[in-house]
Amino acid sequence: MSSKIEILQNAFFLVSDTSNYQSEGETPLFAAAAKFFDVVLDDALTDTFWRFSAEVFEFGGPIDENPLQDRWSKVYQLPPDYLLARAIEPRADYTILGNKLFTNLTGKILLLYTKRPPASLFPAYFELVMTYKVSEYIALPVTQNASNVEVMERRLLKQLVKAKAKDAQSVPSDIIRSNPTFFAHFSGTGRTLNSRL
Repeated sequence: MSSKIEILQNAFFLVSDTSNYQSEGETPLFAAAAKFFDVVLDDALTDTFWRFSAEVFEFGGPIDENPLQDRWSKVYQLPPDYLLARAIEPRADYTILGNKLFTNLTGKILLLYTKRPPASLFPAYFELVMTYKVSEYIALPVTQNASNVEVMERRLLKQLVKAKAKDAQSVPSDIIRSNPTFFAHFSGTGRTLNSRL
């Protein structure tokens, strides 16, 4: 697994600029790309539901501060690595303002959310997504050639398709799990899925 700096170095390498990827902060362009990396990362993580960056958080008790008491009876503090809410359990109306969740729920409340993991925990497929995404942004300033941007966009789109498919494989789809035709094929024959593997 790579670090943020290694992903940036790979991005500069892809746009064929060997003068900017020697080490962290060595050139102004590399330093600017390093600062921009977190913005690009947040955009990539919230663009789709990446299972590797999903987290379930159980709220503690509500906090005292509630400026919206006319609409919401409770306020909860969001986790520090929160980027985007995906679901709340039990299902209910809520709103998120800043780093607080406003709701009328009490008791056990679970939040499925997208978090920002460190670059060292990115799976290989997402590491490539980030490399191509950064390459797309730096291609024009580095090379002064618009066709390089188009090449990086095409590479990014191809990698996104592959990465989304790989990330989705971490959970079997409901169609496969509940397909009566699939299970009827193996029922009564003594054969199981494991015997086929």
